[in-house]
Amino acid sequence: MAIGTDDAIHKFGTQDELTAPSVGSVANGAFSAASDVVDWTNDDDAPLAVFVLVLKDLSAAATAGDMIDLYCKPLNIVNTTGDHQGPNANTPSIYLGSFVIDAVDPAATADNYLLGPVALPNSKTSQEYDFYIFNNTASISIDTADWELWITPVSYGPHA
Repeated sequence: MAIGTDDAIHKFGTQDELTAPSVGSVANGAFSAASDVVDWTNDDDAPLAVFVLVLKDLSAAATAGDMIDLYCKPLNIVNTTGDHQGPNANTPSIYLGSFVIDAVDPAATADNYLLGPVALPNSKTSQEYDFYIFNNTASISIDTADWELWITPVSYGPHA
């Protein structure tokens, strides 16, 4: 089937790396730290985003079906203040989805995992966010500098 003129298609913005220049480790059962991921502003007001998690040089193999969860914390939801809460064990913030991890080779250069497109909780134009990963695995600890998080804003519009 050919995509016809004016059919709705996804349109992709510029991919941005969210991880800070120096990221910390993320133990199993723990969240990444706020300083591990840079604030991101949805300058395009995209309703959706695709995320890529890159895991590299793991100290142990993950168990097939393990998950690493992605959460976001909208910032400045009332004027320039009023950040959403989270994340912590009691208030994990807004859940966006899970990267399902296979039995990765811990010595592999990099394993990439795709999530999305997922809806972004926009409350205003140019919404700002903090993103966090939660290591929901039973078998691995993600060491310092062994992970990256990337985002691509996604919208939709007519096919030319």
